[in-house]
Amino acid sequence: MDWLDVLQRIQTGEDAQTELGRFRSFNDKDWQEAVCAFANTEGGLVVLGVTDDRSIDGVPMDPEVVQERLSNALHNTFNAPIQARLGCHQDPNGWVHWIEVARVRGPEPLRHKGRVLVRGNRGNREPSVTELQELYNTFGLVFTEERVIPGTDADAIDAAAFRAYMRRRGVDLDGERLPLEVDLFNWEILDRDFNGDLRATLFGLLCFGKTPQQYAPTRNLWVDLVAYAGTDRGDHVLLAGEGRGRLDEQVAHAEAWLKALGRHERYAGMQRADQWPVPLPAFRECVVNAVAHRDYAILGSRVLVEVFDDRLVVTSPGALPNHKRPESVLAGGTPRSRNEAIANFLFDLGLMEQRGSGYPRMTRAMRQFNGTIPHLEQGRDERWVRVTLWRTPPAATTRPGIAGRKAPMGNWLTLPCSAPTRPSSSCRQDQKKGLASQPDFGYGPVSKITRDEDHCMKKTLIALAAGVLFTGSALAADLATPDEAKAMSQKAQAAVNQMGKDQAFASFAAADGGFKVKDLYVFCMDMDGVMLSHAIKPELVGKNLLDFNKYGDELFKNMIATAKASGEGWVDYKWPYPGTEEIREKTSYVMTNNAGFFCGVGAYK
Repeated sequence: MDWLDVLQRIQTGEDAQTELGRFRSFNDKDWQEAVCAFANTEGGLVVLGVTDDRSIDGVPMDPEVVQERLSNALHNTFNAPIQARLGCHQDPNGWVHWIEVARVRGPEPLRHKGRVLVRGNRGNREPSVTELQELYNTFGLVFTEERVIPGTDADAIDAAAFRAYMRRRGVDLDGERLPLEVDLFNWEILDRDFNGDLRATLFGLLCFGKTPQQYAPTRNLWVDLVAYAGTDRGDHVLLAGEGRGRLDEQVAHAEAWLKALGRHERYAGMQRADQWPVPLPAFRECVVNAVAHRDYAILGSRVLVEVFDDRLVVTSPGALPNHKRPESVLAGGTPRSRNEAIANFLFDLGLMEQRGSGYPRMTRAMRQFNGTIPHLEQGRDERWVRVTLWRTPPAATTRPGIAGRKAPMGNWLTLPCSAPTRPSSSCRQDQKKGLASQPDFGYGPVSKITRDEDHCMKKTLIALAAGVLFTGSALAADLATPDEAKAMSQKAQAAVNQMGKDQAFASFAAADGGFKVKDLYVFCMDMDGVMLSHAIKPELVGKNLLDFNKYGDELFKNMIATAKASGEGWVDYKWPYPGTEEIREKTSYVMTNNAGFFCGVGAYK
């Protein structure tokens, strides 16, 4: 942040992200409390050397000494060091110093002299009991499977599901004649909050809740499912879905979704077999491990299942449990659980077998399937774990009878009752009408018969998708609304302001960064029309698109004009509809940030 930005904040006055004040001493509690409050909420700016009426009176000390002392105070005054950006400027009325505070991302909230503070509209205060619970939840210090979920009560638990589970374990609750709430409390499905009220625990809500995703802390704790007609996320979406509900229901929905994709043809010698995209036991093991061991302190990310032509990928938020190494996990080393109660629940339901045997069994299933083994990797920042199951070996095979050509991975043949090896008469009639000339969705060159089979598959896929009992849409992504686009644009602006552009750009592009929801994604451009970041088409980065006018709109010129004139706003234009060549109305909400460029997010009208 430069002096012009600070001066603008001074002229605007104090608000939820700006604190102005005279500098009295390095131990003055006012600026320290403001720093603490900003760090615990959304970050902010503390400006020293300014009076209450926004006039500058300056800090009457050597500026280098002030900067050094402020830096020491930020590292030694609070319960944890604060990473903040310091700046200063010599105004005619004196030196002005500022502290640009980012939101703390440590293991617990920041404290000033033992007190947790948050920022209100124009002041710093201690949080209420509910706000404190939410704050702890956000930081993940106590957001474990035993912690309570605000807004819940005993009625959030499905008593029938709990009793069925206990019967499966051989426990007769009816014979004990205890109140249901007592049983739920004893089994840690309910616990008491700071006020002594009974609330559902994370474990209780995810395993026995009526509507687990109804509450703010658990809103994103579900499985996101998407299949692409190609080998990367830029290809058309074949089928998108959501695995919601209790954890066992999430696993069941994910498996039903995979089956809705249908079977695909696979050859061994001259023999053809029709198989699922990957072995169902291996897929189930991946999803069960993801929901059992994910880091539930990462609230904004979901388990992500992606199917490509050549692979199936399951990405789970968080690191491997308790510092496990990928090599040890794949070998079946001593099991460690981050969420012990959840893991035991899934084990009791038969969704997990002998602890520690999951990945060896997954490896055995994949070797029998196509001779490959699962690939397990962990993000460098320990924010995600990813398992890849290869649909075909990475070294491409050749289909018998088609010399020198890779087998088209994407040609899934669905089997509703019987599987036609040649096109049906209805499909041949469709081809005569020209339907077979439509885009091949990235499958590559195929013979006439394969194109007909592919068209049959698409028709059957739509019918199958309509019967799956979870939210999903065939051949097109779940489209977001303009309101959702604006909310993500605001989130992107905050990310750039708080994290810096490099880290923000990485988050925009990451599958688990929280910026790829439905068909939404973030793009960023400077005021000269140069693309700085594009989450879907990174090849555009560095190109000047100022004169782009392919669909009859100078959209980027209009975006720059809006950003310069008002800092944010809607820009309407035309853009191809996903999965088709149809040009439709679209609108993007663009917002400038502290770095001087703008980011936008678009939605179809």
